Amino acid sequence: MTTMPIRLRSVAPVAATVLLGLFLGSVPVISHAASNHPRVSVIGLGRMGSSLAKAFLSKGFNVTVWNRTASKAQPLVSAGAVLAASPTDAIADSPLTIISLSAKPVSRSILTGSDVSAALRGHTIVDLSTGSPAEARSASEYVVAAGGSYLDGAILAYPREIGTNGATILYAGSADTFRANAKALAVLASDQHYMGEDPGAAATANLAGLDYFFVAAEAYMEGAALAQAVGIKLDQFRAIAAAHTRKLDPLLEEINRRIKAGDYAGDQAPLNDYSDAFKMIRQALIEKGLGHEAVDSFLSYAESAKKANDGDKDLAVLYRTIGGRNENR
Repeated sequence: MTTMPIRLRSVAPVAATVLLGLFLGSVPVISHAASNHPRVSVIGLGRMGSSLAKAFLSKGFNVTVWNRTASKAQPLVSAGAVLAASPTDAIADSPLTIISLSAKPVSRSILTGSDVSAALRGHTIVDLSTGSPAEARSASEYVVAAGGSYLDGAILAYPREIGTNGATILYAGSADTFRANAKALAVLASDQHYMGEDPGAAATANLAGLDYFFVAAEAYMEGAALAQAVGIKLDQFRAIAAAHTRKLDPLLEEINRRIKAGDYAGDQAPLNDYSDAFKMIRQALIEKGLGHEAVDSFLSYAESAKKANDGDKDLAVLYRTIGGRNENR
């Protein structure tokens, strides 16, 4: 039988428990030995939660974990984590607790569970579960009312990217709480961004980013379908798209500059020209029997701008058409 190395507070009193737990195929609940290493708890051990816990373990943290299905903790216990008997114990065991569950309502059910409220006092909760801005604000109010501190977060990464330069995490809530925990949180993603005091800001920023990301992916697939319809291979079109992508960041920088300055002069190419081009794109898609919703959305905004006598202005004027406000005014 292969045994798992588990950190023990006192080996002799618990040895029998450990052996019995291994024999029965379960993981015993063991406390951390006294240590000067930083402590963190992770609640929720799906793919993402397990990756978060592994990242902390790799940096020498004392990690306490909890999951409804305790067997999911076994690989982490083997790597040095401690399994808590309950969410209350997990929160009480560390000054900082990371929650990574499927959705905010699930994490809320954990936080409002029996005896958990008392454990929140003096402890910090960072909820990285997916949810709405309203759910984040409600969770923050609950934790703060119980005497704890709260940060809401949004992960812009796959589980395999956690702890690498490929991970980005957004945070929102108390600035003091973020500053106090920024070093520990940097273990998960060196590219971390504080969105502000509003606990719902990270969730909102995440939704905005997803809007951009997936609408862009949709437009790529619409273009790929049109290209393929005339015999252009997907890999060929991917190369063409890459050339456009290289131009995208400078375009976004120029759009930001114009929005901040309120400068929508069409001194490069007016919106009317873009509108005419998109009408041709739409017609080509229709002729090939393809969908054209991505193009339609652009034309819809463009037509609204033209009705507002903005057709001679720069592409950036669509921000105003959408209803965006100038942050400097």
